[in-house]
Amino acid sequence: MVLTTPETRIIVVEDERIVAKDIVRRLQRLGYSVPAIATSGEEAIDQTGIHHPDLILMDIKLKDQMDGIEAARRINEHYDIPIIYVTAFADDATLERAKETRPYGYITKPFEDRDIFTTIEMALYKHLVERRLRESEKYLSAVLRSIGDAVIATDMEGRIKFINAVAEGIIGCPSEECVGRPFDEVFRLKGDDDEGRSILDTLGLNDTARIPTTEGVLLLEDGELDIEYTGSQILDERGEVTGHVVVFRDIVERKRTEDELRRYREHLEELVEQRTCELRETNEDLEEANAALEAFAYSVSHDLRAPLRAMEGFSQALLEDYEDRLDQLGR
Repeated sequence: MVLTTPETRIIVVEDERIVAKDIVRRLQRLGYSVPAIATSGEEAIDQTGIHHPDLILMDIKLKDQMDGIEAARRINEHYDIPIIYVTAFADDATLERAKETRPYGYITKPFEDRDIFTTIEMALYKHLVERRLRESEKYLSAVLRSIGDAVIATDMEGRIKFINAVAEGIIGCPSEECVGRPFDEVFRLKGDDDEGRSILDTLGLNDTARIPTTEGVLLLEDGELDIEYTGSQILDERGEVTGHVVVFRDIVERKRTEDELRRYREHLEELVEQRTCELRETNEDLEEANAALEAFAYSVSHDLRAPLRAMEGFSQALLEDYEDRLDQLGR
């Protein structure tokens, strides 16, 4: 993958002017732009601030009091620019110092055009990949820090690599104190001192393992906390396990609400049962009253019909005895 573009700018730091001009000609022949040549460490720092190049070719041995390694260290403090060291020779101590500045490559004098081209392209590509990776990590970190759930991520050894602000607040352990500590020292569940670690063991024993959402009681230094937690493995692009992540949340308020709803529901059920009993008793009273009313109505009806039957019989007897003496109206 060739990353050279007409805008690819390289600063050359070389105190031998003839060598510097030769390097510039080579770079221009390969398609790079050289906005400046620096002959000292201080000048290299200044030119970097002015031009903000895409890459710096830095000679390790400079005649100035500041060598190329020290100049690279200072540049790294302020700028994200890949640096390639150019040197004719260097002892072990110098190379160890150079490693500490995390260079993107070394070129040994004398070199061929192909050597410098390959080294530069590899450095540009590596820097591009690392920058994208950092951006991705920053984005992921921002997402994890902004979500409402607590998140703790560990490496394969069970040591914490990441903890977001929500988890810090729940556990009471700042990130700078938690990172690097064993997970089971920070995340302990009631009932089993090793259950925190057993969560990671469960995830590690099965390639497809994932802890379903589970409720538990988190042990804290100042008490206990009802939580809901889940966990899963962290896989790389090859599908290999590189760590674990546990996500949990405080459910104290939810459980309190659930308890209140449960008590309210039970109270309503009691009221309904009580009202049902009252209605049942009222219904029984009404049934008794209806029965008494029916009995009373029957008695009254019977008592009224008896004199009427007597009167009807007496009238019939009179009619039979005196029918021939009565006119039509009397009958």
